[in-house]
Amino acid sequence: MNSNSNSESKRSNSDGRALWTVQFTTIFYEVCVDEVFKGNRPNTHFTKIGGKNIEAAFKNKTGKSWEYRKFKNKWDTLKKDWILWNKLNGSETRLGWDVAKGTIAATNEWWDRKLKEVSDASKFRKKGLENFHLLDIMFKDTAATGENSWTPSSGVFPPNFETLVDVSCDSSGEPNPQNGHDDIKILSPTQPPNSIYIN
Repeated sequence: MNSNSNSESKRSNSDGRALWTVQFTTIFYEVCVDEVFKGNRPNTHFTKIGGKNIEAAFKNKTGKSWEYRKFKNKWDTLKKDWILWNKLNGSETRLGWDVAKGTIAATNEWWDRKLKEVSDASKFRKKGLENFHLLDIMFKDTAATGENSWTPSSGVFPPNFETLVDVSCDSSGEPNPQNGHDDIKILSPTQPPNSIYIN
């Protein structure tokens, strides 16, 4: 390692923070996507094996030996930006693309309306989210982004939450109401017979 590289390494770690250049960030995307495809991100974060693989692949490609915590912090930051980007785009159609800015091409009225809904996304008006196609691979199925999204960890049921109760079924598979519920319906033929809906 030459002295210039060594001083850069010391500078990046002197305050405990990693210096994420564009090149390092792109490499991070690539190694994360590789681990997703290997199945090492079974839910919202990587397995221990996935984490070790990210550290090793990043070191192999950059020469930087950073602890996993730095990668986890970058992952969390990128995920927040990806969620904002998806909230901004939502289910919008007929949006253009500004190649020069690398972001959505829309009217000022559209931007004003959307930034009232998602104020933290204002940074994307001048410059879009880089490598969003790779971020889609990294974060899809890990975050709720729509207006009707809900996660059990929120601790609050959504306002349109339907009450499910357990009932026994007769031999034909039809519900056999035991608690005075005459308005019981099976939610769907693909759900198990004990899943029911009460109006």
